[in-house]
Amino acid sequence: EVANQSYERLDDIQKKLLKAQLSNDMVLFLLKLFKKETKGYQLKAPIDYLIAAYPELMKAPDLQHTIHIPTYVIMGQESDYVTPQGRAAFQSQFTDVSFYPIEKANHWVHTSQPQAFDRVISEILNQS
Repeated sequence: EVANQSYERLDDIQKKLLKAQLSNDMVLFLLKLFKKETKGYQLKAPIDYLIAAYPELMKAPDLQHTIHIPTYVIMGQESDYVTPQGRAAFQSQFTDVSFYPIEKANHWVHTSQPQAFDRVISEILNQS
């Protein structure tokens, strides 16, 4: 259990989260939920709930209707989050979907390649 504990170093939290068999990207995201306090790093969010709910959170949503609005998927080429099967699912669910793969980016595209992410956002916004 990670909640209600104080940790001296973020490395200790990272090791504990990796033991829960979460992806490295998810661990990096969850580490952002800790805040440095006088007693060490403490949780700002319900991490035990997030760990327990992780398998459910990672499932594709069960959408009941086709979406007919422009949809933009910005994705890191080094991430395995949007698989070829996932792309096909997007294309079957959204009638107007565009994919923007960003080189040398992981799942957290906005942090791993911020300039490229900004360029894509600008490109999308300038389309209208």
